[in-house]
Amino acid sequence: MVKCADCGKEIPEDETVYCDMCGAPLCKDKSNNYVVIKIKKGSETSDEVVGQLARYIGWVKQNLAKSKNVIGIIIAGGYNEKLRYTIKAIPNSSLATYEMDFQIKLLK
Repeated sequence: MVKCADCGKEIPEDETVYCDMCGAPLCKDKSNNYVVIKIKKGSETSDEVVGQLARYIGWVKQNLAKSKNVIGIIIAGGYNEKLRYTIKAIPNSSLATYEMDFQIKLLK
């Protein structure tokens, strides 16, 4: 068993894809490296999220990754310049944005 870095819930090690208590996502890439994803809603995400990502990466390195690399990705609806600079300080981490578009159709 391992404990989620965010909420502390115990998760069976062979089932560690995400914590169903807090939703912290975790996956692996094609090279079997762990990938930690932090998704933020809203139009502008500040650099505070980098601390959360660093905590998740540190936990995965200590508890799961052993000798594997750990990659971090922040996905946000928008960001400020501080976040762009801060993410560069975390090795193997990157920033991505998302766009959402939906339509509401009245049914007759």
